Amino acid sequence: MFFKYALTLLPIFLMALGTSAVAQEKPEFRAMWVSSYGPNADMVTPQGIDQLIADAKRANLNALLVQVRKTGDALYDSSYEPRAENLTLPDFDPLAYVIEKAHAQGLEVHAWINTYKIWADGPPPKNPNHAFSKHPEWVNKNNKGQRDKSRQYALDPGAKPVQDYLYNVYMEVVKKYDVDGIHFDYVRYWDPTFGYSDLAVWRYKQETGSKTTPTPSDPKWCQWRRDQVTALVRRVYEGAKETKPWVKVTASVVCSQPCPQDFKKSHPYNMLLQDWESWLKEGIVDAVMPMNYKSETDPKAAKLFRDWIEGMVRWRHGRHVYNGILISGAHNLIVQITASRKRGADGVLGFAFNRSDSRGRLADSLKDTVFAKWAPVPDMPWKPKRESGSLAKPEGPQELFDKAISYASNDKGLDKAIDLLKSAIQQDENFTEAHFRLGRCYLRKGMKAEAEAEFKETLQLDAVHAGAQAELEKIGK
Repeated sequence: MFFKYALTLLPIFLMALGTSAVAQEKPEFRAMWVSSYGPNADMVTPQGIDQLIADAKRANLNALLVQVRKTGDALYDSSYEPRAENLTLPDFDPLAYVIEKAHAQGLEVHAWINTYKIWADGPPPKNPNHAFSKHPEWVNKNNKGQRDKSRQYALDPGAKPVQDYLYNVYMEVVKKYDVDGIHFDYVRYWDPTFGYSDLAVWRYKQETGSKTTPTPSDPKWCQWRRDQVTALVRRVYEGAKETKPWVKVTASVVCSQPCPQDFKKSHPYNMLLQDWESWLKEGIVDAVMPMNYKSETDPKAAKLFRDWIEGMVRWRHGRHVYNGILISGAHNLIVQITASRKRGADGVLGFAFNRSDSRGRLADSLKDTVFAKWAPVPDMPWKPKRESGSLAKPEGPQELFDKAISYASNDKGLDKAIDLLKSAIQQDENFTEAHFRLGRCYLRKGMKAEAEAEFKETLQLDAVHAGAQAELEKIGK
């Protein structure tokens, strides 16, 4: 889907862009959401994560938002929630692995957590300790007693045990992992008819003195429910600040329907009970990522897209706003990144950067245009630096190659040299000498088949490479 028509339109488009696609070196958040649904998700294997990071570097990104909780499950070592069912490798900790590998390449890692969403269409969870099965009283209901909306289930923000449980889920990630950020998603109601679990209605009556069950449109009831969502965001922010004050707290938020001048007249505020402007104003998030998923080819939608950028910038209250863009082709993505910059967003991120045949080409298009040079993430003056210092600027192919040669001088460093040379080749597939030296390292480890393949690749790139020819002759003898 990324590249439909994009390859033929891109040269013409770049000429039209003019100076808009020049190298962007000033600080800018450049990230992608990475979904973890399905057996082939990047996050379920080391190889998938390795390729994800290689493609992220190829695109000159500086952050990844990796989904580590989908629906009450964990792609990390959790004391609270069962292991995700699509994780089949025993003892593999995707979050720990992606942090280690991404940090080595200068990429931030933000743990993306679906907050209230707890289950979706299909058979019930296999693990009986899953919150959906173990605590049916926590599941949200509408005013007619129905628990799902379009076969999607959520926990009720108005239930106190739910708030305690989710706080512990977030704080466990902050405490146990060297994440750069934690990221809220589905931090809202389905619509104003929801919020009627027995626990929530009882609590509302206790706190307000109401004798009757309120109607969905009751203003006091709407505000109470809005406040429950905000209370969790505030509690997590304060908990993270106490534990690791440099960890960034961010949220995917909704920007649907027309963008009004007054946020309190917006669709997310009134229909989803999500008051994300107040989170920015109070300073209980460091950044929001409005999911500004609107078509660039429909003039009305394109105008709405730009209206919402102006709205999020207007409401940022000294915090950061990163414009969330739906990836529907390289051309549209580049146009919308340019529009985001022009209107003052602090950065952009795309949904979703999942494995596909065209992800590498998308990365190349970004690097050729709007992300021509690496840029650091923007500083947040209200937050301290990471305890271990800022992430280093990512190393390029030549730097990785030079480091590999140093390691290869000693047999004990061969494995490290091989990893570095492979990273250099992932960044530059035509790096002839890296292929040759990788072949030499393989040969020293007795891996003749791998060495032969690298020498042949060297000759594909340089038909008169004397070293590769000589090594192949030795292998053939």
